[in-house]
Amino acid sequence: MEFLEKIALERSKDFYDDAISPSAKKAGEAIETLASLFSDVLLYPVKKANENYKYKYKLFKDELSKKTENIPHENAVDPSLIIAGPVLENLKYAFDEKHIRNMYLDLLSNAMDSSKSNLVHPSFVDVIKNLSPNDALVLKEIKRKSQIPAVKIVMQYGDRIIVDAMPSIFAPSIELGLDPFYVSLSVQNLIRLGIVNYYNVNVIYYDYNGLSEHVFVKNRIKEVQDHPSYSEKKITISTSNWLIELNDFGKAFSFICLSDN
Repeated sequence: MEFLEKIALERSKDFYDDAISPSAKKAGEAIETLASLFSDVLLYPVKKANENYKYKYKLFKDELSKKTENIPHENAVDPSLIIAGPVLENLKYAFDEKHIRNMYLDLLSNAMDSSKSNLVHPSFVDVIKNLSPNDALVLKEIKRKSQIPAVKIVMQYGDRIIVDAMPSIFAPSIELGLDPFYVSLSVQNLIRLGIVNYYNVNVIYYDYNGLSEHVFVKNRIKEVQDHPSYSEKKITISTSNWLIELNDFGKAFSFICLSDN
């Protein structure tokens, strides 16, 4: 497998160097080349094993064309190999995940626009590689709302803290229909990746106190209280107020890799 991957990478570099020359200034020409590279090199094993490769090739070409159709002619540039190479390689594995594929194609299309390419950073590829589809949805919601109030809620039984009774980060204003524990997991991953900051601070307009009456919190208290180990004493909670927001790196990443469509 490693041997085949090395061959693919060498072929992709040769193909890229030969086909994308300084004279290829139109986005359409670059799209044709990138689509061919994606099909002929990176989807080569899929071609042999699965007829679905034709669908992937067409979808890649159509979606990238749509994302680049509004780039002014004078701004159309060849994407840097340091961006295009890793994006195409990673798309081979993530193509079926719509939200992840969309971020890779946003990154690639913006690398083809000289008015935005200065904000395109090679590390964005690794950020996307470490995101789940849920992470992508949560990040898009943080971008949309700018600031997300959150709380840490600790449940206690007497002087004992009940571990795992609540998510580490409870942010009910992220309204995606996801389990709050999954939202917490995604936010923590976004923090780990360095694109989101998490502050112990109050958002003035937000009713943090009302969170103790949130239906999820009440249900969790009831679940814990009904457990035989905690039935003799009342469960109490303590809260601390927090704020989730994008940092400068996260804002640049979101601008380049998260389209509004």
